[in-house]
Amino acid sequence: MLTWDEWRPIYERIAEELGLDPRRDHEAAETLNELIMDKPSGMDGAERKIRGGTVAIFGAGLSLRRDVEEFLDSGINACVVAADGASKAFLEHGVIPDIVVTDLDGGDEALVRCSREGSIMVVHGHGDNLDALRRVVPRLEGPVIGTTQVKPFGRLHNFGGFTDGDRAAYFSGGLGARMIVLGGMGLEERVGEYSKRIEDEVRLERKLRKLEIAWRLLSLFADRFKGQLYNASGSGREIPGFRRASFRELAKTLR
Repeated sequence: MLTWDEWRPIYERIAEELGLDPRRDHEAAETLNELIMDKPSGMDGAERKIRGGTVAIFGAGLSLRRDVEEFLDSGINACVVAADGASKAFLEHGVIPDIVVTDLDGGDEALVRCSREGSIMVVHGHGDNLDALRRVVPRLEGPVIGTTQVKPFGRLHNFGGFTDGDRAAYFSGGLGARMIVLGGMGLEERVGEYSKRIEDEVRLERKLRKLEIAWRLLSLFADRFKGQLYNASGSGREIPGFRRASFRELAKTLR
Protein backbone atom coordinates (compact mmCIF):
# COMPACT_ATOMS: atom_id res chain seq x y z
CA MET A 1 0.00 0.00 0.00
CA LEU A 2 2.99 2.25 0.72
CA THR A 3 6.30 1.88 -1.05
CA TRP A 4 9.44 1.73 1.05
CA ASP A 5 10.37 5.25 -0.06
CA GLU A 6 6.96 6.47 1.17
CA TRP A 7 7.05 4.49 4.40
CA ARG A 8 10.66 5.20 5.38
CA PRO A 9 10.21 8.82 6.57
CA ILE A 10 7.06 7.80 8.47
CA TYR A 11 8.95 4.97 10.16
CA GLU A 12 11.86 7.25 11.01
CA ARG A 13 9.49 9.72 12.71
CA ILE A 14 7.85 6.92 14.67
CA ALA A 15 11.24 5.52 15.67
CA GLU A 16 12.29 8.92 16.95
CA GLU A 17 8.98 9.45 18.75
CA LEU A 18 9.10 6.08 20.52
CA GLY A 19 12.85 5.77 20.89
CA LEU A 20 13.07 2.67 18.68
CA ASP A 21 16.43 1.22 17.66
CA PRO A 22 16.36 0.49 13.90
CA ARG A 23 19.24 -1.94 14.38
CA ARG A 24 17.04 -4.10 16.59
CA ASP A 25 14.27 -3.93 14.00
CA HIS A 26 16.75 -5.12 11.35
CA GLU A 27 17.85 -7.95 13.66
CA ALA A 28 14.23 -9.00 14.11
CA ALA A 29 13.68 -8.88 10.35
CA GLU A 30 16.67 -11.11 9.75
CA THR A 31 15.50 -13.54 12.42
CA LEU A 32 11.95 -13.71 11.07
CA ASN A 33 13.12 -14.16 7.49
CA GLU A 34 15.26 -17.10 8.53
CA LEU A 35 12.49 -18.68 10.61
CA ILE A 36 9.91 -18.63 7.80
CA MET A 37 12.24 -19.64 4.97
CA ASP A 38 11.00 -23.23 4.92
CA LYS A 39 7.36 -22.51 5.75
CA PRO A 40 4.61 -22.28 3.11
CA SER A 41 3.88 -18.73 2.01
CA GLY A 42 0.35 -17.53 2.49
CA MET A 43 0.52 -14.62 0.07
CA ASP A 44 -1.40 -16.23 -2.80
CA GLY A 45 -4.03 -17.55 -0.44
CA ALA A 46 -4.42 -14.20 1.29
CA GLU A 47 -4.81 -12.39 -2.00
CA ARG A 48 -7.50 -14.83 -3.13
CA LYS A 49 -9.43 -14.16 0.07
CA ILE A 50 -9.04 -10.36 -0.08
CA ARG A 51 -8.88 -9.11 -3.67
CA GLY A 52 -12.10 -7.47 -4.84
CA GLY A 53 -14.01 -8.36 -1.70
CA THR A 54 -15.02 -7.14 1.74
CA VAL A 55 -12.55 -7.39 4.60
CA ALA A 56 -13.61 -7.12 8.24
CA ILE A 57 -10.65 -6.15 10.45
CA PHE A 58 -10.98 -6.62 14.20
CA GLY A 59 -8.78 -5.03 16.83
CA ALA A 60 -8.73 -5.80 20.54
CA GLY A 61 -10.69 -2.74 21.71
CA LEU A 62 -13.26 -2.72 24.50
CA SER A 63 -16.15 -3.28 22.09
CA LEU A 64 -14.51 -6.33 20.47
CA ARG A 65 -16.71 -9.10 21.82
CA ARG A 66 -19.92 -7.18 21.17
CA ASP A 67 -18.70 -6.29 17.67
CA VAL A 68 -17.76 -9.90 16.90
CA GLU A 69 -21.20 -11.11 17.99
CA GLU A 70 -22.93 -8.45 15.88
CA PHE A 71 -20.74 -9.30 12.90
CA LEU A 72 -21.47 -13.02 13.15
CA ASP A 73 -25.20 -12.38 13.60
CA SER A 74 -25.27 -10.04 10.59
CA GLY A 75 -24.28 -12.76 8.14
CA ILE A 76 -21.95 -10.45 6.23
CA ASN A 77 -19.78 -12.35 3.77
CA ALA A 78 -16.31 -10.99 4.49
CA CYS A 79 -12.74 -12.08 4.89
CA VAL A 80 -12.09 -11.95 8.64
CA VAL A 81 -8.77 -10.42 9.60
CA ALA A 82 -8.02 -10.53 13.33
CA ALA A 83 -5.36 -8.24 14.72
CA ASP A 84 -3.39 -10.36 17.17
CA GLY A 85 -5.35 -10.91 20.40
CA ALA A 86 -8.68 -10.26 18.65
CA SER A 87 -8.35 -13.83 17.38
CA LYS A 88 -9.35 -15.08 20.84
CA ALA A 89 -12.81 -13.54 20.54
CA PHE A 90 -13.44 -15.52 17.35
CA LEU A 91 -12.08 -18.73 18.84
CA GLU A 92 -14.55 -18.33 21.71
CA HIS A 93 -17.32 -18.50 19.08
CA GLY A 94 -15.77 -21.47 17.32
CA VAL A 95 -14.71 -19.34 14.35
CA ILE A 96 -11.21 -19.43 12.89
CA PRO A 97 -10.16 -16.07 11.38
CA ASP A 98 -9.16 -16.18 7.73
CA ILE A 99 -6.05 -14.12 8.47
CA VAL A 100 -4.31 -13.13 11.71
CA VAL A 101 -2.02 -10.09 11.67
CA THR A 102 0.25 -10.35 14.69
CA ASP A 103 3.45 -9.29 16.39
CA LEU A 104 2.96 -12.30 18.67
CA ASP A 105 1.80 -10.66 21.89
CA GLY A 106 -1.79 -11.91 21.61
CA GLY A 107 -1.24 -15.21 23.42
CA ASP A 108 0.90 -18.05 22.10
CA GLU A 109 -1.67 -20.83 22.29
CA ALA A 110 -4.42 -18.90 20.52
CA LEU A 111 -2.07 -17.96 17.70
CA VAL A 112 -0.73 -21.50 17.34
CA ARG A 113 -4.28 -22.85 17.27
CA CYS A 114 -5.33 -20.37 14.58
CA SER A 115 -2.38 -21.43 12.43
CA ARG A 116 -3.07 -25.12 12.97
CA GLU A 117 -6.76 -24.76 12.09
CA GLY A 118 -6.42 -22.74 8.91
CA SER A 119 -5.61 -19.07 9.52
CA ILE A 120 -3.00 -17.45 7.33
CA MET A 121 -0.57 -15.85 9.78
CA VAL A 122 0.90 -12.44 8.94
CA VAL A 123 3.77 -12.26 11.43
CA HIS A 124 5.54 -8.99 12.11
CA GLY A 125 9.09 -8.74 13.36
CA HIS A 126 10.36 -5.76 15.37
CA GLY A 127 13.01 -5.07 17.94
CA ASP A 128 10.79 -5.82 20.93
CA ASN A 129 9.58 -9.27 19.92
CA LEU A 130 12.75 -11.21 19.09
CA ASP A 131 12.13 -13.72 21.86
CA ALA A 132 8.52 -14.22 20.75
CA LEU A 133 9.62 -14.77 17.16
CA ARG A 134 12.00 -17.53 18.21
CA ARG A 135 9.43 -19.05 20.57
CA VAL A 136 6.24 -18.96 18.46
CA VAL A 137 7.11 -18.98 14.75
CA PRO A 138 8.60 -22.51 14.80
CA ARG A 139 5.27 -23.73 16.21
CA LEU A 140 3.15 -22.27 13.41
CA GLU A 141 2.00 -25.13 11.20
CA GLY A 142 0.19 -23.27 8.42
CA PRO A 143 1.11 -20.60 5.86
CA VAL A 144 3.08 -17.61 7.15
CA ILE A 145 3.63 -14.17 5.64
CA GLY A 146 6.46 -12.21 7.19
CA THR A 147 6.35 -8.42 7.55
CA THR A 148 8.83 -5.85 8.76
CA GLN A 149 8.85 -2.12 9.51
CA VAL A 150 12.29 -1.68 7.91
CA LYS A 151 13.24 -2.19 4.27
CA PRO A 152 11.87 -5.56 3.17
CA PHE A 153 14.09 -8.33 1.85
CA GLY A 154 13.99 -12.07 1.32
CA ARG A 155 10.49 -13.33 2.12
CA LEU A 156 9.51 -10.23 4.08
CA HIS A 157 7.00 -7.57 3.03
CA ASN A 158 6.27 -4.02 4.14
CA PHE A 159 2.89 -2.61 3.13
CA GLY A 160 3.02 0.13 5.75
CA GLY A 161 1.40 0.37 9.15
CA PHE A 162 2.80 0.11 12.64
CA THR A 163 0.38 -1.48 15.12
CA ASP A 164 -1.39 -4.74 14.31
CA GLY A 165 -4.72 -3.04 13.53
CA ASP A 166 -3.55 -0.35 11.15
CA ARG A 167 -1.01 -2.73 9.62
CA ALA A 168 -3.90 -5.10 8.85
CA ALA A 169 -5.61 -2.27 6.95
CA TYR A 170 -2.51 -1.52 4.88
CA PHE A 171 -2.04 -5.23 4.21
CA SER A 172 -5.66 -5.65 3.07
CA GLY A 173 -5.51 -2.53 0.92
CA GLY A 174 -2.26 -3.70 -0.63
CA LEU A 175 -3.86 -7.01 -1.62
CA GLY A 176 -6.80 -5.32 -3.35
CA ALA A 177 -9.71 -5.19 -0.90
CA ARG A 178 -12.80 -3.41 -2.26
CA MET A 179 -14.32 -2.61 1.13
CA ILE A 180 -12.79 -2.56 4.61
CA VAL A 181 -14.85 -2.54 7.79
CA LEU A 182 -13.30 -2.05 11.23
CA GLY A 183 -14.55 -3.68 14.43
CA GLY A 184 -13.10 -3.48 17.91
CA MET A 185 -10.98 -0.52 16.83
CA GLY A 186 -11.91 2.17 19.36
CA LEU A 187 -8.25 3.23 19.70
CA GLU A 188 -8.48 5.82 22.48
CA GLU A 189 -11.42 4.00 24.10
CA ARG A 190 -8.86 1.81 25.84
CA VAL A 191 -7.12 4.72 27.57
CA GLY A 192 -9.18 4.38 30.74
CA GLU A 193 -8.80 0.62 30.79
CA TYR A 194 -5.05 0.82 30.35
CA SER A 195 -4.75 3.42 33.10
CA LYS A 196 -6.29 0.83 35.43
CA ARG A 197 -4.12 -2.07 34.28
CA ILE A 198 -0.77 -0.37 33.67
CA GLU A 199 0.52 1.30 36.79
CA ASP A 200 3.89 2.15 35.28
CA GLU A 201 3.47 5.64 33.84
CA VAL A 202 6.19 5.14 31.21
CA ARG A 203 4.50 2.00 29.84
CA LEU A 204 1.11 3.70 29.90
CA GLU A 205 2.42 6.74 28.01
CA ARG A 206 4.02 4.48 25.42
CA LYS A 207 0.77 2.58 24.89
CA LEU A 208 -1.19 5.79 24.45
CA ARG A 209 1.36 7.04 21.93
CA LYS A 210 0.95 3.86 19.92
CA LEU A 211 -2.82 4.30 19.87
CA GLU A 212 -2.33 7.83 18.55
CA ILE A 213 0.07 6.54 15.89
CA ALA A 214 -2.51 3.95 14.83
CA TRP A 215 -5.13 6.68 14.47
CA ARG A 216 -2.78 8.81 12.34
CA LEU A 217 -1.84 5.90 10.10
CA LEU A 218 -5.46 4.84 9.57
CA SER A 219 -6.29 8.44 8.66
CA LEU A 220 -3.44 8.41 6.12
CA PHE A 221 -4.64 5.06 4.81
CA ALA A 222 -8.11 6.49 4.22
CA ASP A 223 -6.63 9.27 2.10
CA ARG A 224 -5.03 6.71 -0.21
CA PHE A 225 -7.54 3.87 -0.33
CA LYS A 226 -9.82 3.88 -3.38
CA GLY A 227 -12.54 1.59 -2.04
CA GLN A 228 -15.14 1.92 0.70
CA LEU A 229 -14.20 2.32 4.35
CA TYR A 230 -16.47 1.84 7.38
CA ASN A 231 -15.98 1.79 11.13
CA ALA A 232 -18.43 -0.55 12.84
CA SER A 233 -16.67 -0.44 16.22
CA GLY A 234 -19.25 -0.18 18.98
CA SER A 235 -17.50 2.74 20.62
CA GLY A 236 -14.42 4.86 20.40
CA ARG A 237 -12.79 7.54 18.36
CA GLU A 238 -13.89 8.70 14.92
CA ILE A 239 -11.33 7.98 12.22
CA PRO A 240 -11.28 10.44 9.29
CA GLY A 241 -12.28 8.74 6.06
CA PHE A 242 -14.10 5.85 7.78
CA ARG A 243 -17.89 6.16 7.79
CA ARG A 244 -19.74 5.03 10.89
CA ALA A 245 -22.11 2.12 10.31
CA SER A 246 -23.04 -0.94 12.32
CA PHE A 247 -22.57 -4.43 10.94
CA ARG A 248 -26.35 -4.81 10.86
CA GLU A 249 -26.67 -1.66 8.76
CA LEU A 250 -23.93 -2.80 6.43
CA ALA A 251 -25.53 -6.21 6.04
CA LYS A 252 -28.63 -4.56 4.56
CA THR A 253 -26.62 -2.62 1.98
CA LEU A 254 -24.57 -5.68 0.98
CA ARG A 255 -27.54 -7.92 0.25
